[in-house]
Amino acid sequence: SIKLSGKLAFADDTPPTPVTLYGFQLSGRVTDTQGEPIPNVIVSTKSPALRWSISEVTDADGRYTSVFWPDAHAGFQVTVVDGAKAYDLPKGQTVEFPYLQSAEMDLVVDRADDSIQVARLTAADGAIYEGVLVGISVQGTPVQPTHAAWPDAQGNFSLVVPGTVQGKRVAWWQRHGYYYSRLDAQPGSSVDLDAWPHKLAPDVPQGIELFVIGRQS
Repeated sequence: SIKLSGKLAFADDTPPTPVTLYGFQLSGRVTDTQGEPIPNVIVSTKSPALRWSISEVTDADGRYTSVFWPDAHAGFQVTVVDGAKAYDLPKGQTVEFPYLQSAEMDLVVDRADDSIQVARLTAADGAIYEGVLVGISVQGTPVQPTHAAWPDAQGNFSLVVPGTVQGKRVAWWQRHGYYYSRLDAQPGSSVDLDAWPHKLAPDVPQGIELFVIGRQS
């Protein structure tokens, strides 16, 4: 393995904002009363303080993911939106999410009475963090490290990559984003490698510096 390290900074030498907690993840599955998945619907929540969350559209298996902030012990409203149609909990019912934790919630849509029921609700590990990851790529594809650390308060970062990159031409990349991490993300702490990107969007800065690890052939 090969350890790489460096410092991330703006042109005036100030470091970027360190990784910080952004929110919590709500995920689950939406089905009908026959247990069939319902694709292309949205799950929204509203807290007693009127803090809203809106999920991504459910996939073919009815699965959804959203960012939310469960900052109340009870009283959340939940809605499934299917086009112009909205399905709510029965009148007077609300949901109590685990306080300031990620959660998994499965919902059943009953189209006969235009309502939904919570089939499963459990706490989940992890949270969503906002921060900057720094890595290397080979021919535009990110190299999966065996260990990486978030930049610390001064912008110092490090990562360990497989020895298979030795002798290859690689490029630095940096990516600001929102990452679901099962590890408590703090400046300088270990990165949950499940959050490491497998591909880079066109707007991700790449080729900041090209270099060769090991001998050139």
